[in-house]
Amino acid sequence: MKKMQDHGVIAGSFLTINPQKIDYDVCTFLGFFLGKGSRYKDAI
Repeated sequence: MKKMQDHGVIAGSFLTINPQKIDYDVCTFLGFFLGKGSRYKDAI
């Protein structure tokens, strides 16, 4: 998997977490991809 990522074969991935296994009722992850990051100085 790492070699394929390094060679650009895999461009991205994500995981699905079972919240019951980590003892949380709700678990949320958000991701934002900015085309021109320099335009959004306040983005964290």
